[in-house]
Amino acid sequence: MTTQQASPPNPAAPKPSRWRVVVGITAFILTMIITVLIIGHEEPTAPYVPKECECAPTVPRKPLGDWVVLSDQDLAQEKMLLQHFSPQALATANICGMIPLLRQYCSEAKDSPQRGILRQKISERITTVALDISSTSAEMDCEEERADQIADYLIDVAHARIKKLTLWSILLGAIGSTLVNGLALWNVDHRIYRLIGILFGLAVAAISLTAITAVQSELEYSHQRNGLAELYQQAAVPTVFPPSVWNYLNRPDERDGNPSSLRVSLLHRWEHSGELGAKPEAEKQRLMALLFGTGGSYRASELRIRANLFDQLESYINLMKHDLGQLAREIAELP
Repeated sequence: MTTQQASPPNPAAPKPSRWRVVVGITAFILTMIITVLIIGHEEPTAPYVPKECECAPTVPRKPLGDWVVLSDQDLAQEKMLLQHFSPQALATANICGMIPLLRQYCSEAKDSPQRGILRQKISERITTVALDISSTSAEMDCEEERADQIADYLIDVAHARIKKLTLWSILLGAIGSTLVNGLALWNVDHRIYRLIGILFGLAVAAISLTAITAVQSELEYSHQRNGLAELYQQAAVPTVFPPSVWNYLNRPDERDGNPSSLRVSLLHRWEHSGELGAKPEAEKQRLMALLFGTGGSYRASELRIRANLFDQLESYINLMKHDLGQLAREIAELP
């Protein structure tokens, strides 16, 4: 019976090359760096998100009991007032609920004591409307600044991430170039340093691509009190807009003879030629549900759109001051 003895190790057998180990370690390090940079990204949390109650009035507006607005047909029958006021001024007085006061004032005798009391009431009504315009305009401006503030924060976060990825891509490119050229000077097998160069090149390309195609960060943004929603849905009982401003936005636009109201003209501009006009239909519907809803996850670009809408709405509201000024001047010219 013969016993088989184990053959001694062959000294000529190939041993693992140390350069293979170097390549393996290099690939592992690059993989870890890319994983940390690309997958390890966390959504930002704003240190402070302005609350919507900061823009709303501290005390809700109380409706005026003597606020009467006539229809266009009934306003056209006010022959006596049309003798003292222009049609534009009379229309402004109507949306401010001042027609009964003006009718009574013009009916009183010039030397009547009641006439002075009525003029005081008319002045108080004009002051109230002017304050309503300023208050509503201030709330629109506050909502605009609130959206802009969070948009600026998200943009800063995105810029910081892009800057970090750009620096990493430059650093890896420099390290890869130095390593490849160093190995070439040491007369290392060209297959080795070429492979290392390819690995570093792929790492730089991956990081650069991540910087370009990074998904925008999002933050939860609430707006239960939403003037845009009231404007879009034509609220039956608006809570953001006082009666004078709401009537002004919903009356026909007399500046260019447009039968549509300022509200309709503004919404048409938004949907067809403004911030939403160039969007695909599905994206437009998603944005409209977000902007005219109660809040949700916003990107910086979407907050910019919201801020722009409030800016345009604020401008339309401030236009009412021109009409109110014309009415005040014509009242001052009454005997």
